[in-house]
Amino acid sequence: MRIPGFKSGIAPLLLLCGISSASLAAPQTPQPSLEDRLSQIQISPQKTQLAAEAGKRTASFCFNCHGTEGHSTHPETPNLAAQNAAYLLVQMQKFVDGRRKYPFMEGLLKELTDEEKVNIAVYFSTIPAKKNPPGDPAQISRGKQIFSQICHVCHGDKGLGNEQIARIASQQTPYLIKSLTLYRSSSGERKDPIMSKVASQLTDADIKAVAAYVSSL
Repeated sequence: MRIPGFKSGIAPLLLLCGISSASLAAPQTPQPSLEDRLSQIQISPQKTQLAAEAGKRTASFCFNCHGTEGHSTHPETPNLAAQNAAYLLVQMQKFVDGRRKYPFMEGLLKELTDEEKVNIAVYFSTIPAKKNPPGDPAQISRGKQIFSQICHVCHGDKGLGNEQIARIASQQTPYLIKSLTLYRSSSGERKDPIMSKVASQLTDADIKAVAAYVSSL
């Protein structure tokens, strides 16, 4: 039977049934998450090397603040060398979605593709950290005592962190002081309930001592 006003074929029949041809299109394959992309790269030394090389090219704009090869020349800017790649990716996403506040970083990272973010994270993670110049021995000793009581549980005995926790070893002292002070202030620029709780127990002198010790690792 032919329906008046309709041409023959499947499309008119679909419209009659309230179904659009677009709805029958093959479902799109979900894009892999940043973590999945990273895992796929890290299973192969060759893929890791290629990603690091690509990341170095893309990360050239990072060098102005974080220094060539992730060793910052600005005392209050973090070193990125040897940081865990998975941790770096999480921090990038926090800047993008507003969980970390810094307009300059937010704007830059929003312009990057997922592939570029992963490659940058791989690149910085493959660079060895540099040893900082020795600090005041008395302050370092005091900082070690505080660190062994409240910091090592998450950051590890040597401050190396893991995929969820930052590597803080070899960071510059001013950056560590600034970060701990921001966590203690609960200003919203640095958000982490655990870190804020820990930092709230520290005096200014404690913060300086812990920073001196961690920087010496």
